[in-house]
Amino acid sequence: MKWKRKSRREVDRIIRRIQHPEKDVELSRVLAQRVLAAAGIDADQVLRAMPHLTTVEEQLPILDQQIKTLALSKHPEGLAESKEQLKEKIRPLNRQEWIEVIDENFPETVPYANQCASVVAQLLIKDSLPFGFILTGPPSSLKTTILSFFDSCSLAHKVDIWTPSSFVSHYARKKTEELETVDLLPRIQNKTLIVPDFGTLFSLPKDHLIRNLSILTRVLDGEGLTTHSAVHGERGYTGQYNFMLLGSTIPLPHKSWTEMANFGSRLFFSNIESKPMEEEDFIKMLQGTAYREKLNACRNATNRFILHLTTKHPTPIEWDTSKDDKKALAAIVQLAAILSKLRGAVNVAAYTYETENGETKEVKEYTMPIIENPIRAAARLYNFARGHALIQDRTYVTLGDVLPIQHLVLSSAPYERIRVFKHLIEKDMPLSTIDLENQLPCSRSTAHRTMETLNILGLVDVAKTDLKAVKIMTLKDEYKQALKALKTPTLQ
Repeated sequence: MKWKRKSRREVDRIIRRIQHPEKDVELSRVLAQRVLAAAGIDADQVLRAMPHLTTVEEQLPILDQQIKTLALSKHPEGLAESKEQLKEKIRPLNRQEWIEVIDENFPETVPYANQCASVVAQLLIKDSLPFGFILTGPPSSLKTTILSFFDSCSLAHKVDIWTPSSFVSHYARKKTEELETVDLLPRIQNKTLIVPDFGTLFSLPKDHLIRNLSILTRVLDGEGLTTHSAVHGERGYTGQYNFMLLGSTIPLPHKSWTEMANFGSRLFFSNIESKPMEEEDFIKMLQGTAYREKLNACRNATNRFILHLTTKHPTPIEWDTSKDDKKALAAIVQLAAILSKLRGAVNVAAYTYETENGETKEVKEYTMPIIENPIRAAARLYNFARGHALIQDRTYVTLGDVLPIQHLVLSSAPYERIRVFKHLIEKDMPLSTIDLENQLPCSRSTAHRTMETLNILGLVDVAKTDLKAVKIMTLKDEYKQALKALKTPTLQ
């Protein structure tokens, strides 16, 4: 087939069609084949990778040259050069190449991008379960930026605004037979649902929070969801509905942790630990590459990295558990037990009474803690370790895959408990109320309350001292060995 020279407008049209195949899939496929077939590249691969590799301005010269060389077959050397350029642009990247791009543009996000990739990779494991992973941190801590690396890959489904009720809709203005086109659950099957702002869920009033957490908990079991309303009656989906969840939010209010403790470990968190920036860092940032260009480069690299994984594992793999490191599995079980206790629910009842002498005294009573059996948490954390192994082209778990789990455990519980518990681990010695008050720092009442909570949850022993209102906290012996590595938790 002979091609005539295309005008710039025609080239723009072709680029738009290739960038947005969902608008006209068949026509885009034909155009991609015509423009790129001579390069020996499969059109499906182009449609998956090309739209997010670079900016339109960078794609234009390449496509323009390709069209010209197709039309001017008298210059085979130009065509060969164009082939190599295109192949390099869409070549899948392994993990090391992907990490190098992330490190070059947003070095502080590398460990958290690695965690997100470990979540997405679980979709490529046959017996995996839904995994909810939420990045937490203050505003402008690059939470949304990290999620943007993944929002355009072939395994992603991004929504900016959502409610758990949208998994199975009962919208009154639509007919029952039309609701399947609205339901979110079938759309995210075997995908990763990306929600940049998860904070709206946790900031709701208590009744709405409990309702939404109950829906989310059921969906994250991976067995579908069936609901009933007076408008449309019973609607839903049953069977295996596996998906992954990536989100971000500011640090959670205490009420959210309290309610989540009653639903079990379906959501896991990662606190972004950013270092204070110096004036030179700000100047370097302002004079460096524009944010959008750096984001496009990372999105491009992530898209090609996921392409590498899906190409290597086109169907979900059977995991050979016999190759897993037994020490790694034991560490995961120990960490799951610690996590279950850290996020257990402890309700406090406080009341005052008047003594015979007319004095008013306050009494606090702690209820029996609600601590989830760690079996579910262990299964989810094991799947995370398998995802971490898979992105490194391994199909077996090692101790190195447990290191990122340590950070999840020390992020997925109420902030005050985590802060005190981490301090106890790092010091590796008994700590008093005064130690916590001075070194964290925190108030005397916060130190007392948190020490007592950890004691009730069965993680520490608390003893009184000769000094009034001063207590000593010691880590229980059964956790000392398990937590030796947690003194210097490392993200990889």
